[in-house]
Amino acid sequence: MMDEEKIILKTDRLTLREIRVEDVDRLYEIYAGPGITDFIEPLYEDRDEEIVYTKDYIKYQYGFYGYGLWIVVENETGRTVGRAGLTNRAGYLEAELAYVIEKDRQGRGYAQEALRAIIDHARDELYLESLNCFIVPGNEISIHICKKLGFTFMEDADIDGVKMHRYHLTFE
Repeated sequence: MMDEEKIILKTDRLTLREIRVEDVDRLYEIYAGPGITDFIEPLYEDRDEEIVYTKDYIKYQYGFYGYGLWIVVENETGRTVGRAGLTNRAGYLEAELAYVIEKDRQGRGYAQEALRAIIDHARDELYLESLNCFIVPGNEISIHICKKLGFTFMEDADIDGVKMHRYHLTFE
């Protein structure tokens, strides 16, 4: 059963909630899926380092910013199928929209459903004025989703030595 006070958003098929330390093992399963880390940063190789990182994330990220990356749960099964939310990128003022969906749950529209809810939350509840989305060139699915959600290509950016496309969405 999910702790109600930690639930951030609900959609027809998904619930987004704050991460718990107990989620780390499930995240390792998701990130181990074929192709998952082709376009996103992997978790720490050392599980204990990931646990420490997660504890610090819970303690500082949500309280300081009022947002973060949240666990994505499939309502029908209660299964954790990914994570999605808002994060910060050094050198950019705007929050960044980010996500990962488990390989065998991709193609069901979960990413778009979760991201649409997050965008609405960012605009209507967090009163953010705009968002960025950074995508590694070649990640055509994420580029398609990003454009479908109304983001516009702005520039190529060097993020810690990795070339990325920066897409931007300004709220009206």
